Amino acid sequence: MVMEPRDLVCAKCWRDFFHTDAFEQCCTGPTDGAIVEATSTVHEIRNAALSGCTWCSYINEFIRPSLDEETRVTVLLGPSLIKSCTPEGRNTFRLSISCHSPAGKWEAGASLFLHAFTTAEDKAAEYVTARPLRTDIGSEAAFCQIEAWLRECEGHKCCPSSYTQVILPTRIIEVSPPGQEEPRLLKSRGIRGVYATLSYCWGADPFQTLSKSNYAQFAEKLDMGTLPLTIRDAITITRKLCIPYIWIDALCIIQDSESDKMREISQMKDIYASSAVTIVAASSKGVSEGFLHDRHRSEITYTIPFRIRPGLFGTMSVNELDAATYDERLEPLAKRAWTMQEQILAQRTITFATYTMLWSCKAGTRNFGNSLYFPHDLDAGYNDNDEKYDLNLSSLLIPEQEAKFDKDRALSCWLRLVTAYSLRTASVECDKLNAIAGIASLPSFISSLGPGYFSGMWGYKLARQLTWYTSDWHRTLSEDESFDFYRPTTYRAPSWSWASLEGGIIHFDFSFDDEDEPEPEIICEIKECLTTLKFPDLNPFGEVLSGCLRLSGPLRRAWLNPLTSNVILLRDFTSEDHGCLDGGGAVIPYEEAWEKHIKDFKADHPDIDLKEDPEAVYGTDDNNTNGRCDESGATQPVIVYCCPITLDTSLTRGVTGLLLTLVSNEDGNLYKRIGRFTRGKIEDFENLPKRGICVV
Repeated sequence: MVMEPRDLVCAKCWRDFFHTDAFEQCCTGPTDGAIVEATSTVHEIRNAALSGCTWCSYINEFIRPSLDEETRVTVLLGPSLIKSCTPEGRNTFRLSISCHSPAGKWEAGASLFLHAFTTAEDKAAEYVTARPLRTDIGSEAAFCQIEAWLRECEGHKCCPSSYTQVILPTRIIEVSPPGQEEPRLLKSRGIRGVYATLSYCWGADPFQTLSKSNYAQFAEKLDMGTLPLTIRDAITITRKLCIPYIWIDALCIIQDSESDKMREISQMKDIYASSAVTIVAASSKGVSEGFLHDRHRSEITYTIPFRIRPGLFGTMSVNELDAATYDERLEPLAKRAWTMQEQILAQRTITFATYTMLWSCKAGTRNFGNSLYFPHDLDAGYNDNDEKYDLNLSSLLIPEQEAKFDKDRALSCWLRLVTAYSLRTASVECDKLNAIAGIASLPSFISSLGPGYFSGMWGYKLARQLTWYTSDWHRTLSEDESFDFYRPTTYRAPSWSWASLEGGIIHFDFSFDDEDEPEPEIICEIKECLTTLKFPDLNPFGEVLSGCLRLSGPLRRAWLNPLTSNVILLRDFTSEDHGCLDGGGAVIPYEEAWEKHIKDFKADHPDIDLKEDPEAVYGTDDNNTNGRCDESGATQPVIVYCCPITLDTSLTRGVTGLLLTLVSNEDGNLYKRIGRFTRGKIEDFENLPKRGICVV
């Protein structure tokens, strides 16, 4: 039996909260409109919850059991507008709860966003436009939804037509060849047509891919009975959508031909950009799992009244917004390097996610059945405990004309893209640059940041890009896990490039489009930056064989202790030190340098008691220069050379730079990066002679 809105809550909640003009404004008025407020005691809330009041039951979830029964609980609810949410409507609210003792002392509280949804038949449906989550993504209704999305997209002025006849890729799978039931591999020979693409995880399970030996067999037919389930599901969707072809990398690239792989990799940007739709198997860990099965998701929600006008009520179900958040980086597909550009370059995508199905095109993103889509959007100020800027794929591109007009914003997009990409791995380690080459070759980046592109870094404001750093934890890990950074044994990028590292997340500690952030001064000079490409004609943004960065600036020798993050500067870098692998004959032992550091620290900070705070002398403390190794596992102090790159003049310790080690060579000026330092003092580098060095 369906309950009337009045019967969902207790008499006090109805009188003081829901049956009020303020709540009506909260439901139907402007998003910056009225906030409804009510106060009850803990005793009243607990009793009403036991009696079945849904609102008191929800509020009671935030009240500690130890709170006194007479503690007064004030609840405020107001509408909230989070721009990244779809569909538009009264689908998010801001809830504030504060608990005060009878004497008025604050004891506890909570502040959070709520998401709301209702059914299409509910009287509140005109305002609460989000619907219940749909998990039946293998159903006929799901296919009808995809067809409806495609039809709607045809009407979007910002989206190219999905039915445009384009030149097909070199090879393509014909899903319903004339006169046979099984699909087949077709050599396109430049013919035009409409095709779909698949973005998926290969996984650990072996499966038959296209090779020189089975090419003829694949050209005759592909046995649907032996194809992996993910590929079968993709072909099924393509057929149902009446799209004649689909491109799948494992079956359309000759996997045992290096020349064919490189030729097709160079076409990847156009392959995905020209497809009618990209099918994204986001939740499948491997090609054998498939993605058209129904999902399972249980969420406890609380159904409460929704006042439309006096005497007319509907209902909405609410819970904290976190429960409805979609974080694409938690999907298995987000761990695979190649799939980033597959999704970013696509004109439109159908994503089969962990809990539902999503549609994305240039006009925006929507969930199956219009349930609430809320990306993990950190730029909205929703979450202060993670990356400062949004890393969702849909936010990482910028139109070409806009990029030309605002180069700093284009660079910010690229750096956020690198951060998101660094969480992904390629099964072939040397593909790190290949798998992002299609994005790098986009006109919006080339025209604004190029033409110079050096192993994942652009010529525009290159010096600031050099100060990237690593982080060994991200929320995709459990609290007791951490990333392990390492440089692959097979060369793939120069040490000054983020692409030389594998294993975790790369950060840039600035955003070029942040108006509140001052521009640091560049205190080194880049004389030359060169890379040698493996395939300069086929893939000018891909794999490199070598690289050299020539810098001119002061150098300062130091001890780096990875365990305490200390960078302890030694005496000025003199001419006889240059080229000495051991750092020069006058290097004092680390123990002596450490003792001097403590002595100097005590003299500079007589107010700090090291017995009470022994870690105040560590590099992790704001009063000391901090050093961070690029690779994990370093424990022993090592001699390094500090090369300052930038200076923030607003800070006493505003120098950031590279930590280098000397590589053996005849000239004695060849170095490699092993980390970066921050919180250096400019006076430690002033009046030193500039040195010409080459970092490889």
